[in-house]
Amino acid sequence: DGSLSLSNVKTINATHDEINRYRLLPGDLLLTEGGDPDKLGRGAVWNGEIDVCIHQNHIFRARKASEHIDMQYLACLISSPYGKKYFLRQSKQTTGIASINMGQLKRFPVPLPPLEEQRRIAAILDKAEYLKTNAAKRSSTLEALGRSLFVSSFGLPYKNENQFPMRKLFDICNPKQWPTISSNQLQEEGYPVFGANGLIGYYEKFNHPEPTVLV
Repeated sequence: DGSLSLSNVKTINATHDEINRYRLLPGDLLLTEGGDPDKLGRGAVWNGEIDVCIHQNHIFRARKASEHIDMQYLACLISSPYGKKYFLRQSKQTTGIASINMGQLKRFPVPLPPLEEQRRIAAILDKAEYLKTNAAKRSSTLEALGRSLFVSSFGLPYKNENQFPMRKLFDICNPKQWPTISSNQLQEEGYPVFGANGLIGYYEKFNHPEPTVLV
């Protein structure tokens, strides 16, 4: 959600040089180097919650070098759909793992409105992220409630405690696997295309005019 969790911080024995090289200063922006494509480039600003803290080398650190940039704005920008789109285009992906390098990060194009406007934008995006996170928590709770209501009404399907008649899926619907739309076929606009990780882009044609169950 754009914040840092300090609930499970580890400690090490480090030399003076190692501490200086990786030491965090208030205002530093930390960015993920790789992992789940959906979380690629996620960032959060370090506010100095611990006196001496260092980061490991699979985390990128961006330190303010200009009075014309608000670091919270930069964090929101990088974590926004604008930033995500850039990093996904730049990243190397293998078996669902995406990664970027320092050169790609340095070339990230940053729109620079006036400083006050940056702060206003960052405040709006922070509020949106807060609402999104809380909505996700509520959605998770409702999903758990739905599972509970299903089991209380129908029992566990594999036990079939209510002795319902059982049918194979193919007997009651028509499963079909549609041709894959490759990433280079995706477009900026059009009909939404869903993959295993959700919405992945848009295409000029559609194949489901009616509500459809996706598995």
